[in-house]
Amino acid sequence: MIIYAEKACFPSLYEALPKLLLLGSPESVTELNEQFLWLAIYRDCQDRIVLTSANRQPMPQPELLPLEVPPANVWAMWVPAVGDEGIAKSLMQWWAAEGGDATVPVLVHGDRATLDRTLLARSLHERSRLVSANERLLCDLAALRESFETHIRIPREVEELLENLRLAPLRLVLTNPVPTSDISVPMYGPMDRPSGEGASIRQRLPISAHGFAGLDLSITHPGTGEGQLHLDLIVRDEGLTLATWRAPFHKLHRGLLPVRLGKVMTQHWRSLELHIAAEGAGDPPRLAIAPTGLLPEYSLIPAMGADAQPEPSMLVMRLWGGLPGVVTSVRGNASALGLPPPNPVIPIDETSIAGVRLTREINASYPCFGHLGGDRVLLRPFPNKVSAAVVALPAIAHLVAVSCSVAVDEKRCETRKLGARLVVMAPGHSPDEAERGAGALAVSEWVELDHPLEARTLKARLSEPHQGPLDLHLFTRLPKGGAIQHVRMVFQGFEAEIQEHAIGSMSTLLPCSEEERPPCADNSNIRSARWDLEAMSQ
Repeated sequence: MIIYAEKACFPSLYEALPKLLLLGSPESVTELNEQFLWLAIYRDCQDRIVLTSANRQPMPQPELLPLEVPPANVWAMWVPAVGDEGIAKSLMQWWAAEGGDATVPVLVHGDRATLDRTLLARSLHERSRLVSANERLLCDLAALRESFETHIRIPREVEELLENLRLAPLRLVLTNPVPTSDISVPMYGPMDRPSGEGASIRQRLPISAHGFAGLDLSITHPGTGEGQLHLDLIVRDEGLTLATWRAPFHKLHRGLLPVRLGKVMTQHWRSLELHIAAEGAGDPPRLAIAPTGLLPEYSLIPAMGADAQPEPSMLVMRLWGGLPGVVTSVRGNASALGLPPPNPVIPIDETSIAGVRLTREINASYPCFGHLGGDRVLLRPFPNKVSAAVVALPAIAHLVAVSCSVAVDEKRCETRKLGARLVVMAPGHSPDEAERGAGALAVSEWVELDHPLEARTLKARLSEPHQGPLDLHLFTRLPKGGAIQHVRMVFQGFEAEIQEHAIGSMSTLLPCSEEERPPCADNSNIRSARWDLEAMSQ
């Protein structure tokens, strides 16, 4: 037996909407329930059983398609007339043979009231089934949660990884070009500060709150007299004060002022602003500014009444980021574990990396050395010879270590025990002296790549902070008898570690606690976030 369906209604037969089959003329039904898709069944002139939509006008010669799979989610087959029972039985037999007994719809004989009672019973049954399924799902979730709490243990490797992440140093996110001028901080007496945010210098920060750890402000003149520098971190869109800092003039002097949050931020706010003003008597501090360049949207807004800047400018600052939730001060996770606090890390300028040059001649017909863009440097090793290159670095104040990673970026490489080394030297030394370590400021050990595609870290730590320029020598070597094919060794991720107390020439400024925070007239409409943190001593 073959059942046919009109091509126009064929896709709707397998939709999830519940369906009803009507054996008879659709005109005999006065009202069709819109919660169901109504299908009509009839015999055409060739004595074929055909399914069509009961809501569509019949077509004289519709295009028919044979059905191999019964329609989905059919609740009932309604036979209002006695003469149509033969078609119904034939259709039920075909349904059971093609789809299985579980898919056969209920056969309803009688009037509309009988059909409505059948549909109501089916609806109540479906409701009970869903309630039971939901109860079983809740029981499974409870059992899964209990299993995680009592039977599942975090692997030791993951615990160690989390501990190392908590000890991760702060990293430099953004820094300005060389300052070109400075701007005076607006200063008011305790009682004459105007209301409104126009009383402060407002600087939008080019960073979101998530992972933000703090910033360094460049002070060109610390101010004189009795007064305090006020800094407020504001979420512009939310009307929220995240942190407030206060610094007396006598603790300020020329240089970088490190301003830190107690913990690296975990929130996802985007519109951060720094509001700066001063309170007291005397000369206010002055802050360095630089042109915004291609970022005019981050131009600072001077306080009302202040002279406008001749060109779009922003405060000279360095923005620091870290792992969200990690304590930023030396009283944090490292001290709790009896370890010294980690030093901040800054990326080495890609312009310096691009100036890498070969210090030992290599003769090859294929690429074996060069700058690959960004901070990536290719340096292939060769048999019976250590390949060498050097990167000239400008002066990095208070440098204590240099690091990078090395790996093979060719998946076809099968050579093991490839060697790499990093040596920090004063300018003017030969690669032979650097390889021997004669007069070296810092030397890493030879690192062997047991798995060529897995990156290894090279780190050279200086015995004391360095102030001047230096040369960064890179070395690679091939193991004895090692194959040279596909050995593309690439250095990347160059970073400099600087001494923590040398970030600025002043002690780190931490947020005031709620009790220490004085009322602020210009932010009277802004809600405050509590920072119950102790200030860091000198």
